[in-house]
Parts: sequence; C-alpha cells; structure tokens
Amino acid sequence: MKVSADCFKFSRKFDTLRFSIIIKRILINMRSTLFMPKIKHLVCLIGILLFSNLSGMLLAQEFVLWSIPPVDHLDWSTPRAIFYTSTIANRITFHHVGAKHVIGHVFIELRDQNGKRVLAGSTGAPDAPADSDFLLKDGYGLGIFFARFKGALDSTDTLIKQIQDRSTDGRISFIRYKVSQTTFDRLSRYLREYQERGYDKIYGGLNKPREGQGAGCSIFGISFLELAGLMRQEFVDKWQIHVKLPKCLTGGPITGQKVSMWAVLTENRWAKEGEEFLPIDLYDPDLIFSWIQNVWNQENFSKGQKEANPQTRSLYGNIELDSVGQAHGLVYDCRNVPTPTEPIFLDKK
Repeated sequence: MKVSADCFKFSRKFDTLRFSIIIKRILINMRSTLFMPKIKHLVCLIGILLFSNLSGMLLAQEFVLWSIPPVDHLDWSTPRAIFYTSTIANRITFHHVGAKHVIGHVFIELRDQNGKRVLAGSTGAPDAPADSDFLLKDGYGLGIFFARFKGALDSTDTLIKQIQDRSTDGRISFIRYKVSQTTFDRLSRYLREYQERGYDKIYGGLNKPREGQGAGCSIFGISFLELAGLMRQEFVDKWQIHVKLPKCLTGGPITGQKVSMWAVLTENRWAKEGEEFLPIDLYDPDLIFSWIQNVWNQENFSKGQKEANPQTRSLYGNIELDSVGQAHGLVYDCRNVPTPTEPIFLDKK
C-alpha cells in the first residue's frame, strides 16, 4: 500500500501566498496607471483576477471521510467482550435510535465544485440474515468476522440526515480533503463502477472492496483514501485493530468446519503463541473518530499557543480545523498530490 503525506505540506497558506502575489501585482499596476483616464478598465481587471483566484480557492472539489463512533467503546480484549459490547450493551441506548450503529459507522462524501453532494457507506441490506443465524444455525464461531452478508449502500439522503442529527451532540467527526479534479473524477468513477459491478451487494466477507470480495463500512471508506493517494502510515497504526483468531474456533466457509457459539464463549480467547490462527486487521470507526477528536483538540490548543508565541509549530503540519454544529473535522488541501495511476480495481488474490 502506497502511503503519502504530501498533502500535509499544503494548506490554505499556499492559497494565501498565491493571493498575496496577485494583490501585489495589482497594486504595482495601480501605481503605474493611477492617473490614466480609463481607470474603470483597471477596476474590471482587479475584479476578474480576484474572482478567478477566489473561485479556485473556495470552490475546490472535495472528498470527505465521516466516522460515527459506537454507542460505547468496543472491547476487543476477548471474544466474549467484543460479542457482548457489539451485540448487547451497545443496543441499549435512547440516543440516535433510528441509526444506533452499535459497532460504529464510516462513510464517504464526494462534493463537486457546484456543491453537489454524493454520500455512500457500505452496510447490510434490510433483508439480510441476522448475525445470530450465522452464529447459532451455521456454526461460524469466530468465522463471523469473514461472513458475507447481503449488502447495500446507504443513500445520500439517509446519511445527510444522520449528519444533521449527530452534529447536534458531536457524535460524528470528519476529515475533509480538497483534491484535484483528476483525483475527484477517479473517486467518482470508483463509486459508480463499484455499484455497476455489484460489489455493493456484499457486506463484510474478506474486506477487499477493490477485489470485489466484500467490504465492511470502514474498509470501504479506506479504499477511497488509497485510490486518492491519501493514506498515511499513521492511519494504519492508529486506526486498525489486529486480532489473531484461533483456527480451531473459526468456522464457516473459510475453514469448512462448524464451531458452536458455546465453544467460543467458554474458550474466550484469541490465538495462543505458536497456535494456528487466522489474522484479521480491521479499521475501527471508534479509533478513527477518537483520532480525529484528539488531533482537533491538540491543534485547537496549538492554535491558541501560536497566538501567544508565533514560533509555535503545529504537530500535524498545515491543517485547518472545521466544525459542523458540534461535530469536529480536519481539513487538508491535497490538490497538489498527484493522482495515482494504478488500476482502480484489483485481481482477486
């Protein structure tokens, strides 16, 4: 996976510099033509230059990664703990009851220069079988992490309503990337062809969306970062959960065996040292949400320090802070990051 941090070298400071250069040129031109009778032409020139520059600054196409945390933190310490927090504890809430997202949720947004918004998130279809069917009837055991559910994509209207709802209490966060037109077109094509190929009909599975082998909500969002060349090693380090599943407790098609839920709960362990296992590396919406919140808070504090001491440097490079209601977000200007040229879709491995 190619990791790029180029966009963190560019921000609104780049646009401000470009803007100041244009203003200086205008002022020089004004001094040399101040007493010319056709001053109106100069005023028109100033207006054209200002509009052309500001339109490029303010109307950039954007990719946005949104993250919703679960009701409470997921406990990955043992299989019993993760099953309890994800299937029982996090269902008990009176907040956002229309879309609880007991394990959290990640979705994406593409916003063009005209402000048109397209949002999508990988999720289970309304008529998909319940998790309990795989666990109790089909003997998946820990193989539930590889189960292929009937999938669908959240609609734009549905996700906009969730943003509006959760921005009232801050239970959602985002990273907004200004991207080049070619990168934006690449992401738009990916979303369109993802649906045309029917890949959106598989939720979960092996979590390889670009290979058409299923996708949970998080890896679906991450695949857009990869295709835009915006992944960073820090995201891999801070957003992922790594777990080793004991093969003897993993059922379903991936092992061809049946494992009772009772066996999983009584054993209640991940793989021991030297034991045969199947690894899973999952991007956790809760970790993504928390990372954004932490960076926002640190940068907000750093901003206050800069006002007192201009020599204070940001911990995360050139970054802007944003908010939608009570929801915190980060903004990066990545229009100068080259658009990747590797294939959008990959062969199955």
